[in-house]
Amino acid sequence: MFKASERIEGIVQSMGVIDQSYVDFAERASVTLSDLMSCISSTLGVEFEGSEKFVPAALIFNPLAADCGIWFDTKKAYGKARTSDAIERLSEVEVWLLGQEVEELTAMQLQRMTTRLRDDAGPLYFLISIAVLSGSRTAILDALELLLEHLRCCNEAEKTEGGNYRAFRTALALRAIFETYSDIEITAGDDAKGNPSGEFCSCLERVFEIVSLDVGFRHYARKAQERRDNDPMLNSMKQELIDVPIKISNFGL
Repeated sequence: MFKASERIEGIVQSMGVIDQSYVDFAERASVTLSDLMSCISSTLGVEFEGSEKFVPAALIFNPLAADCGIWFDTKKAYGKARTSDAIERLSEVEVWLLGQEVEELTAMQLQRMTTRLRDDAGPLYFLISIAVLSGSRTAILDALELLLEHLRCCNEAEKTEGGNYRAFRTALALRAIFETYSDIEITAGDDAKGNPSGEFCSCLERVFEIVSLDVGFRHYARKAQERRDNDPMLNSMKQELIDVPIKISNFGL
């Protein structure tokens, strides 16, 4: 039987932690955030600097948002089905680890654990990989518990909104940004020539392209437009745009 440390090392290598370092992830995310900020800044005519520099983009593309599970390995497999499947597979891994140490897993369990932690961790992939690297069953279970709670929150949030929840959330986030930083009208649909109506729709269409959402902008622009002004989710997003820069300044980041 392998020593626990050797088995852990094998899991880490199989998960590709060496090749998919946190630095690589941050660099990939920074390109998306930069593209989003360029689009937002040029549309609104506002220069975002200092503590506000990436906050609007992070509101749109935030893999750790409590109500938004983003799967980085695919453009289209997103939503309740993907999240539900991940919860089911990861819950089984949790049961295995509750009953035995990592070095006691069978070869089949070890292979399935490796695959599931790699493929089903989604936005919390690096949290999981760091826990695995520690070699501690307790650390892995703690990370799994947080991941499962996150995914269940995603599933619950997605149930409240038909269609593609992430597309709806993105459109509503963009409305929050427009209304916080400008007086530009929130439009929906096409103009007489079939082009996106107004700057909001044009910007939303571009945002969907940047974050690899393969959906039409019209439906989700309308759903965002129809939300009442005192909508709790919309107001929480606007508050985040105010609070986060203050927190960043306070921490000297």
